[in-house]
Amino acid sequence: MNTIKYLKRSLFLIALIGLLVVFTGCKEDIVPPADVDVTGITVTGTDDAIIVYNGQTLQMIADVLPVDATDKSVTWSVVEDAGTATIDQDGLLTGGTTTGIVTVKATANDGSAIEGTKEVTVTAPAVITTTAIPGVIEPVTGETPDTTAIDTLQYTGTVAWSPSDSSYLFNTAYTATITLTPKAGFTLTGVTAFTVAGATVTYVADSDVMTALFPVTTEATINIAAIPGVIAPVTGETPDTTAIDTPQYTVGTVVWTPVVADTYLAETVYTATITLTAKTGFTLTGVGVDFFTVEGATATNAVDAGVVAAVFPETAAAVVGAITLVDLGTAGGFAILAKSGITTTGTTAIIGDLGISPEATTAITGFTLAAADPVDLSYQTSTFVTGKIYASDMGDPTPSNLIQTIMDMEAAYTDTAGRPTTPNVSGGQTYLNLLGGTIGGETLAPGVYTWGSAVNIASDITLDGSATDIWILKMTGALNLAASTNVLLINGAKAENVFWQVAGAVSFLESSQMEGTILGKAVIALESGASINGKMLSQENVTLISNIVTDPTYTP
Repeated sequence: MNTIKYLKRSLFLIALIGLLVVFTGCKEDIVPPADVDVTGITVTGTDDAIIVYNGQTLQMIADVLPVDATDKSVTWSVVEDAGTATIDQDGLLTGGTTTGIVTVKATANDGSAIEGTKEVTVTAPAVITTTAIPGVIEPVTGETPDTTAIDTLQYTGTVAWSPSDSSYLFNTAYTATITLTPKAGFTLTGVTAFTVAGATVTYVADSDVMTALFPVTTEATINIAAIPGVIAPVTGETPDTTAIDTPQYTVGTVVWTPVVADTYLAETVYTATITLTAKTGFTLTGVGVDFFTVEGATATNAVDAGVVAAVFPETAAAVVGAITLVDLGTAGGFAILAKSGITTTGTTAIIGDLGISPEATTAITGFTLAAADPVDLSYQTSTFVTGKIYASDMGDPTPSNLIQTIMDMEAAYTDTAGRPTTPNVSGGQTYLNLLGGTIGGETLAPGVYTWGSAVNIASDITLDGSATDIWILKMTGALNLAASTNVLLINGAKAENVFWQVAGAVSFLESSQMEGTILGKAVIALESGASINGKMLSQENVTLISNIVTDPTYTP
């Protein structure tokens, strides 16, 4: 037992001694690298320069070999000979006051005592002789100040203007403050004067700053040739009368020939006569013949004149899109439809259905209503009506049906009001504001007509077209049909293809005859003996006095 313990202890001691030997051996194997001494130094000036001027500097460079030298730093010094100079520890050499040769020395700091030297000549700079400052332009009213840097063979410079306006103002004296920096080899010492074309220069000898005072700015000839904002005419569009303004002039007037009543006609050559007014500080004197331009036109003007004639190419032919019927929806099933009332006096004859909502049966007066069927209470009848009469308080499904019908009527009114006007045609039909709304005696081709006023029909008018042609007539005012006056349909034109959208009241006087569907925002009133081959759909009420109303699409 003791023998085993002894053996274990012996083995442990042997292992410990082995480890100590290994670690001791590793330390002896780690040898630090030897220092690499400097073997040579080459000294040069920037760009290989060997001259430095009195009071000016030259950066010196020390190229140390070998490239892997441990310490490549150097100490700079100057050995003066005939000349004088100083150098800092970054190698920046400054020429002294005495001209001649100096030796620039770079000594290695690693203790190797290696040196590099370079002879540099200290010399006096030349006095600047370019005393006429270039590139400083005399101020001109309306122009932008030129602050381009000055650059000559002898110096560079900057320019600052006072007052510091973004563009030169009229009747103003401007001063340019000019600061110069001599280039290498040149000095301002010894310079007594500078000149600037067109200015009075104030300069203190040997300094780097001067002021150049220019005369008061005068009126400048207008040089903005392109007249903005005059838009080429487009068939069916309204002339743009937005005021035109430039920094040099305004456009007083733009007059179009031929005169544009509302919109540009198709296939027409328009000329814009443009009158320009010069702004303060500018003049038309000096403007050359045909100087001005207008985009898209041939422009002409006399010399020294601001009246410009711009001739534009002929406008395009009118493009008439397909006109579709107004969708009346369920409102199309009624000869008369109103929201607040339907009344009649005298003997009235209506072929078609009547409807009222949201007002009830009591708002239908003068018709002597009767229930046609004791079981079906959704409608009533009258001896004046060939058709059925519906009201919001009758039996189902009439109330809900009428809610939809009124919505359809209002949607049809909005649709009609939004239809684009057919473009006017030069020498042809006028569709926008025809005769200012007084259209008696006219023959109307198919299309969409628009009036920004009432429409008065004092004598017969004729709608001339085929059975598939459509007329939509819109107005922001009232529609008045004079007594004994007729709307006539010829060459196959149909009443169901004619739609009158009226924002104001509708009035048909005694014995007048209307054709088409009336979509009225307000009251529709017929006087004694008046008749209509069409429908009357009012967002207010309809009043009748012994009239004949025929719905051309009515089917019993």
